[in-house]
Amino acid sequence: MLFPNITQDGRWLLEFIREVARCENCRVVALLSGLERTDTHRFYQKQMNYDKPSYVFKKTLLWALRHQDCQNDQTNQTTELNRQAKYP
Repeated sequence: MLFPNITQDGRWLLEFIREVARCENCRVVALLSGLERTDTHRFYQKQMNYDKPSYVFKKTLLWALRHQDCQNDQTNQTTELNRQAKYP
């Protein structure tokens, strides 16, 4: 198990991330955590002083199935625009 002790290992990991962010001149560090991980959330907020300013809502889009179609459409449109520009 990579992080058997959330308090010790979690603190080390978050401090490491904070230091990397400081060196990269980042203003914010954000993380995502599953809703069921209430003990972990309490750790982030109480021991590590993270805020919970919002909830994240997501919707999985099936765009990957149509991505090739979109690329073909864009390529066709670009080709047509180039053709029109060369041969008005």
